[in-house]
Amino acid sequence: MSFQPLGDNCEFGLVQRPFGAEPIDLLRWNAIGPEALICGLDCNFEDIENPESTELDLDGEEFVLKDHRYGMAMHTFIRLHQCEAR
Repeated sequence: MSFQPLGDNCEFGLVQRPFGAEPIDLLRWNAIGPEALICGLDCNFEDIENPESTELDLDGEEFVLKDHRYGMAMHTFIRLHQCEAR
């Protein structure tokens, strides 16, 4: 539970899940490169909630939240079919 996933994919989170490790943190389902991570840590991820640098994008069938300031892409686990009008 004390390990932090770092890198440009979220495979570590996929390994944690079968073992019951479900820590809640910013980087759990997030892809971020080392330079962007250092930048974010240096400025305490200032303005990470800024809507001007955030977009919701569709990656296949899943919505992904992207922050352009820090070059992050985060899983939402919300699928397109879950959002369609019924």
